[in-house]
Amino acid sequence: GCGEHHPAISILDPLFAKAIVFESEDQHTCIITLDVTIITRDYTDKIRSSISERIGVSRESIMVHATQTHSAPSIGYFMLDSDSPLETTLDSEYLQGGENAYADFAVEAAILATIEAWEKLQTVRIGLGRGIEGDLAFNRRGIFRNGTITMPKPNGRENQPFGIRELCYLEGPIDPEVGVLCIQDMDMKPLAFLLRTILVIP
Repeated sequence: GCGEHHPAISILDPLFAKAIVFESEDQHTCIITLDVTIITRDYTDKIRSSISERIGVSRESIMVHATQTHSAPSIGYFMLDSDSPLETTLDSEYLQGGENAYADFAVEAAILATIEAWEKLQTVRIGLGRGIEGDLAFNRRGIFRNGTITMPKPNGRENQPFGIRELCYLEGPIDPEVGVLCIQDMDMKPLAFLLRTILVIP
């Protein structure tokens, strides 16, 4: 029922904390990507501060990014307003959209991944590329003939193979461009890819 706690009982795909560190002369940039739904500012600040203290990179040079997969936990509370009349305890904190035990575990994983990347600094080659994929993204505001708004996907080709008959237009554009940054070692072996800040390490 609504509000009941249903912890995961199996793992379909592993979740990762990935990090890459760039160094150019005395300038550094760290990019951390976490397979979570969302990460709140307080936890982002904790990650950035801890990394800055441990390896000396400025907090402003550390970017923390959530892949926003909807099949993963969250880091931090985001479901209830601070003035909500619903009181939660450690046993019911999931009602706020997160659980501290997982958040603490994931934060430490992000810090350790960044330190490991820092310790593995090496000379690399960097290449840039771009592509167009217009069939993946869609604008979420579809306008029906009667003026109401719908999420287009549930009303799409699966349910209406010849198109959504009552949909007049989508309110706004999409960005079909996919940018790719490839990092290789000096023997041209791929070390990592950045796809719109999603970090892929082979």
